[in-house]
Amino acid sequence: MKKILIHILGTIIILGSGFLLFLAALNSENVLVQKILNGFVGGRGTPLLVYFVLCMVLYIDAVKRKMPYAWLWCAGMISFPIIGIVIYLMKRPPLPEPPERTSRLCPNCGKYYEPPVNYCPHCGARVESE
Repeated sequence: MKKILIHILGTIIILGSGFLLFLAALNSENVLVQKILNGFVGGRGTPLLVYFVLCMVLYIDAVKRKMPYAWLWCAGMISFPIIGIVIYLMKRPPLPEPPERTSRLCPNCGKYYEPPVNYCPHCGARVESE
């Protein structure tokens, strides 16, 4: 439960900081920033949406690979998009191997149990011991 709350908090921080940066850029007097924003808003915001989706995909991938501080990778991607993606792709570990499934299916209740047992721990029905 604690991990889920940390992931939710990290996501809120990342999206909130990106939104605040976007609002700060909207109020900017800088001509270059205004031209970039006109490109985003003139293109109906699609590039910005793609950018945030890419950030969330990177975050989800980091969580699946059990990388510590996955939200920091996403923050790095927001701060330095091209460099962040390249460094992430170089540093990410391989996906963890799924555990080998040794459980069996109970013919009575349809739930899985771990052998060797003579009775299903869920429903108590007799099962084959192999």
